[in-house]
Amino acid sequence: MRMAPLQPPLSWPSFPSKPRPAQAFTLVEILIATLIFSLVLAAMNAAFSAALRLRARTTELVEDAIPIQRALAVIKRDLQCILPPGGTFAGSMTAENGSDPRLSRIEFYTASGSLDNNSWWGDIQKVAYYLEEPEWRNPTNGYDLVRAVTRNLLPSNVEEYEATPLLHDIEGFRFQCHDGAQWVDTWDPDAEETPLPQAVLVAIQRRQHDLEWSQAARRPEEVWTEILVPIAIETSTNQATGASRSNSTSTAASASTSGAGGSSGSPSAGGGSSAGGPGSGGTTGRNR
Repeated sequence: MRMAPLQPPLSWPSFPSKPRPAQAFTLVEILIATLIFSLVLAAMNAAFSAALRLRARTTELVEDAIPIQRALAVIKRDLQCILPPGGTFAGSMTAENGSDPRLSRIEFYTASGSLDNNSWWGDIQKVAYYLEEPEWRNPTNGYDLVRAVTRNLLPSNVEEYEATPLLHDIEGFRFQCHDGAQWVDTWDPDAEETPLPQAVLVAIQRRQHDLEWSQAARRPEEVWTEILVPIAIETSTNQATGASRSNSTSTAASASTSGAGGSSGSPSAGGGSSAGGPGSGGTTGRNR
């Protein structure tokens, strides 16, 4: 008789397992984790504080640089439109640097004037730059850089000009002119070979309000903002101008002398020479 194979039971009997103890961190591990988290948090706080200080300082520098750049743009435009001396509405350029910043002054004629329907002046104007003490602020904070503009260039007893402060809290203002060979601190058109320099260098020193930063980075007297403006105007030398004036004077003198000589002759000679002597002398003067 054949026996059937044994079938495995549907489920094995389960026995109660021994409960495992709950896993937990020790006190040393908690202290180490707290220390690491504190170090990471301190590093993040330091980096965030440094970023905030850098952002504040950058914003302050940008805000201080915007007025300086605007003032330098005005000065550059005036110098680029400078006019050579000559005629009724254009005079000589003068520049002088003094030991006191308030004694530094530059003055010239330029064609940078604005034209509108409410003004009857042309674009030619006289411009001067200098420093003066502020009227409503403490002078120890610096001076004001003033731009004085004269629109009425017709001869008058009293010169009328309009002074506008461009910058505040200025410690120094200086400029140099290049005469073709070297930089000079003063410009006198009568003493130079040409009435205008070939280039003008303008430098502005503004007062630093953040003394801690200025002492850590650089000294306040070393913070200068400079701009170099080339003068692209070809002018004749003062010697050539003087020679042309002397030639014209000698021509006029010779013409008057020849006229006097023709009129001093006898009546007959004078009548005969009126078409030849004085007439030819006058014609020669006109041709010249």
